[in-house]
Amino acid sequence: MARQINVKGYVAGSPVVINLEAVDPPLTITLIPGAGNTSRCEYSTTPGAAGDPGTAAWIAWPGDVVSTPTTDVVVGPVSALRFTRVSGSSQDSYEVLA
Repeated sequence: MARQINVKGYVAGSPVVINLEAVDPPLTITLIPGAGNTSRCEYSTTPGAAGDPGTAAWIAWPGDVVSTPTTDVVVGPVSALRFTRVSGSSQDSYEVLA
C-alpha cells in the first residue's frame, strides 16, 4: 500500500535525495533557495534511484535552477527527488507533500 508524506528539510553543501518509491502521486514540491543562492530540484523514475543516485537518470523539474521560492506539482509516479544548492552559501529548504 502506498503512503502519503509531508517531508521538510534543508540542503547545505551536498545534494539531498528523498526516496519516494512507495508514495502515491501527485507530489507538491516546494524549493526555497537561501539568500543569494540558486538551487535545483530533479526527479527520477529509475527504480532504486535513492539508493544509487549516481547511476539513476535525473530530470530537472520545470523550474530547473531557481533563485526564488518555487512550487511545482508532479502528477506521475516518481522514485526519488534530488535537491541541490547550485550556487551560494546560505541554507536552502524544501517541502514535499503527497
